[in-house]
Amino acid sequence: NIYGNTTFLATSSLTPVNTLSNASGSNQAYKLNTVMVANPNGPNIPVSVDISRGGTGYYLAANVSVPGNSSLVVQAKDTAIYLIEGDTLRCNVGVGGYTCHFTVSYEVIG
Repeated sequence: NIYGNTTFLATSSLTPVNTLSNASGSNQAYKLNTVMVANPNGPNIPVSVDISRGGTGYYLAANVSVPGNSSLVVQAKDTAIYLIEGDTLRCNVGVGGYTCHFTVSYEVIG
């Protein structure tokens, strides 16, 4: 079975925040379709998105600047990335005091 879903995160955290986790023992894989970030603030804000696997973060985007009042596609559907059991997608901003909005579209397979 395949189920589509979308999750949202608004954060001003300077450290990675768990945004989508695939629990160990879930017997599922999560296919990331789209990862987007919106910056509703005036100034450019650096953001990072990574996948934590086994305690190590692997960046999809590292301190990428998102222009003020705009959005950026970090990962599009034409790039296949899967969260296997135990993986977590994490997001954070690089400048304190500003909130960015992350949107993750994904499919649960299993």
